[in-house]
Amino acid sequence: MSPHVLCASDKFRGTATVSQIGAAVAGVAAECGWTSRTFPVSDGGEGFLEAMGGRPVHGRVTGPLGAPVDATWNLLPDGRTAVVEVAQAAGLLLAGGAAGNDPVAATTRGVGEQILDAVRHGART
Repeated sequence: MSPHVLCASDKFRGTATVSQIGAAVAGVAAECGWTSRTFPVSDGGEGFLEAMGGRPVHGRVTGPLGAPVDATWNLLPDGRTAVVEVAQAAGLLLAGGAAGNDPVAATTRGVGEQILDAVRHGART
């Protein structure tokens, strides 16, 4: 029996997505004659949607500083479960980064707008 590799990785911010990392590990495992499986993980921030899977739904919502931003959420295959990544609508980078972040002035309204859009698309969870 040959070795089996499980790649359970998050993204490498600014370097590689979780899918790219999984593909790289699977490629090396195959070169060694090993089997492999990738299992994307996330800490819930940037890259969460990719790790969770589903069909991306794109929209425009209110960003943390009040200006419109493009944001995506995913509808899972059951058609009733939505995955919302808060960073898409109210993430730190959208709020000016760590140095420019003003939590008193910022809003998470866009996250609510994403949830409302998910409900309109049939999501109940």
